[in-house]
Amino acid sequence: MMLNPKYLNEPFCKNMAWVDLVGIAAFTKTYTIIRGIRVPILRGQIGYGVDFLSQRWKWSRGKVERFLNNLEIEKEIVRQKTNVTTIISICNYNLYQGNGNTDCNTDNKANSKPKSRKPLVSEGIKPPKKVKEPKEVKEEEVYTPAQTESFNKFQTWLKDKAPRLLELRDSFTIDQFLKIRSEFDNKTIIDVILSMQNYKDLLKKYVSADLTFRNWVKLRQERQPEPPPKLPEEDPNAKTKERMSNMVHNIKQQNHEAY
Repeated sequence: MMLNPKYLNEPFCKNMAWVDLVGIAAFTKTYTIIRGIRVPILRGQIGYGVDFLSQRWKWSRGKVERFLNNLEIEKEIVRQKTNVTTIISICNYNLYQGNGNTDCNTDNKANSKPKSRKPLVSEGIKPPKKVKEPKEVKEEEVYTPAQTESFNKFQTWLKDKAPRLLELRDSFTIDQFLKIRSEFDNKTIIDVILSMQNYKDLLKKYVSADLTFRNWVKLRQERQPEPPPKLPEEDPNAKTKERMSNMVHNIKQQNHEAY
């Protein structure tokens, strides 16, 4: 049904969006590639972002955010932010998509034996353990369009000038980028990032772009020599005062000799 072209012709209603969300969730463990980074996707999880869902459902971005927030409040989903995307986990996914058994052979249905009845608790058999729901996480931060655009420009600059930083396991997140921009001047940011790019063993010795950047800034500050102490400023009127003092002294001495 989801592959039919007519399925995506019209804007979705909320019920349709919920069914679609369950439908596009991973049925088995898989992965996706985002900005060159491999992101694992477990059963019952969705690796698509708000922009993708907005285009798919023909909704505004704000409507998608409100819809997902309501699902989180109702404990239907849990969103987990990573350094490159936000993973959506469907709570109780097995209730909607069975136990993961993909054996759908229907050729022998007529001759198959009826399934045996499950033992009751009263017969001394313990019920199966409930599937643990993913832990709740903090609500995803919402950034302004200007902040998002600035981060995208920064990512483009990294691809051009410092692509090796994007290969680190933990690349810069938008939150880390905004903090760095507020704490350091542009010259320091550019100099340190280019130094990291040119470091031969960057990918062998370091994992986090943000922590590495901050440590390198700290080392640069420690290596800078302290400026020499300032000499006291010379009083421009000192010589004039000295001459006046000498003149007064000479006059007093002459008067004394006269008497």
